[in-house]
Amino acid sequence: MKFSLVLAITAAICLGLFRFARFTQRTESSLKQYTLAEVYAEFLHEIETMAKLRMRLFIPVGVVGLFSCFFPIALLVSIRISGPAMLHHSRILLFLAGLLAAAGAAVNVFMMLLSQVSFTFGGGKRKKETIFFLIIAVFQSAFALASIAVAIWQTFGDLLYRLIV
Repeated sequence: MKFSLVLAITAAICLGLFRFARFTQRTESSLKQYTLAEVYAEFLHEIETMAKLRMRLFIPVGVVGLFSCFFPIALLVSIRISGPAMLHHSRILLFLAGLLAAAGAAVNVFMMLLSQVSFTFGGGKRKKETIFFLIIAVFQSAFALASIAVAIWQTFGDLLYRLIV
């Protein structure tokens, strides 16, 4: 029961930050993206229209960013399935997944910044970020670091397991 509630809340937060959290202030005259879902929808649309193979190399970058958006759910499920005894054996996987999620969080910050830049004569200008810009970055980074910490410190993994189960 406790795990189901924690998982449902975490999934709702992940979905909310991905689909509904506007990381910049919306303006009436702009057609820019304001949520991560809009950014990735535009990214996937651009990937489909790219003819050059080297431009398609950006697909793994987008996948890593999407992985980071929903990694908190995967981390909780893996901790629940592994249990305190098995966490010791899955440390390498959790460490690598944490590194991948940290890279994805950095990709998401970069994509949020890049999505708002307008390259005009005289330099680029960005719109004002909302608090969700920081919340998204901190939330994704915190779970990435938690995964790395679980992989490094057995007692931290045991503590997280007791908290969520």
